[in-house]
Amino acid sequence: MLLHAIWTDERISSCCVSMKTFDQMNEDIHAAQTFQPLKAAELREIHEFFLASRPTMCALCDGRCSEAAGTGAALGELTRYLTYHEHHGERAEARRLYSALPESARDWKDADLVAAQDACPSHLDFADLLPRAERYLA
Repeated sequence: MLLHAIWTDERISSCCVSMKTFDQMNEDIHAAQTFQPLKAAELREIHEFFLASRPTMCALCDGRCSEAAGTGAALGELTRYLTYHEHHGERAEARRLYSALPESARDWKDADLVAAQDACPSHLDFADLLPRAERYLA
């Protein structure tokens, strides 16, 4: 479903897909062999499903969340590293990336997290995610 949505979007010229098992590889091969561009209504449905899943990372992050929150903290990076830790099983890499950030990019304590969530294209719940990122990655 997600690969079909990506391939339907003409703005996207490439994507990097991680496949860790033969089952995942076979599923992705099947998706490529059966690809048909999705209709606008199907894309909206996928987007709504994605938002309802309470994502931990914003694939459309351009930093507008940090700007809206009035912070120099890299909110999008922090939540991306949390995603690596919680969902991708890349715990050591998530911690390494987190520790490589300057302290100012990790300091979200004075950020307006409601404004950040409102500005985020994926409406990430920063008030929930950032304490978890700090707890697991620091």
